[in-house]
Amino acid sequence: LAVSKDFYTINKKNEWITNKYSRGRVHLIRSHHDCLITSSSTVNADNPRLTCRIMGMECMSPARIILDNKLKININSKILKEAKYYKTFIFYNKDNKKKIKLLKKMNVRVQKIPIDGKKNLDLELVLLKAKKLGFSRILLESGLKLSTNFLSNKLVNDLKLFISNKNLKTNGSGSIKKYLSTFLKNK
Repeated sequence: LAVSKDFYTINKKNEWITNKYSRGRVHLIRSHHDCLITSSSTVNADNPRLTCRIMGMECMSPARIILDNKLKININSKILKEAKYYKTFIFYNKDNKKKIKLLKKMNVRVQKIPIDGKKNLDLELVLLKAKKLGFSRILLESGLKLSTNFLSNKLVNDLKLFISNKNLKTNGSGSIKKYLSTFLKNK
């Protein structure tokens, strides 16, 4: 998770919070996992590839699981365009037969997952399904909402925090400070 010195997860003025060295480290971290979980909100906002782009290690990119309750993912996103090269799954709850058919055509595997009491995909079932798919080293790389859902449900056992030397102040949004203190208290 990348955060500013004042614990914001979004820089309103710049795409990046941290630097190229932190981003390089994230590529290395990805190579040590067999699966990466993100949300359609992150995909739609950032249009990431979520691959390992270290020369010679591209083949060590993890499979990608995108949590997309209502199938709102942008069909033209980089992650979907590369689904023919990297295993890509979408876990959803609300059916959209037309979009499911299109996703399958793009080599995306779709899986319906029940929702929890807060109308989010049931994260424990998400992790169980990932395990059944053969994934055991799972990396969560997402924005504030999904990250805090995992943290508050105590489903995080190792947190990599990249803290920028910048205070974003009014240029920042999405503070994670209270969730981090809760996580640290539980450890």
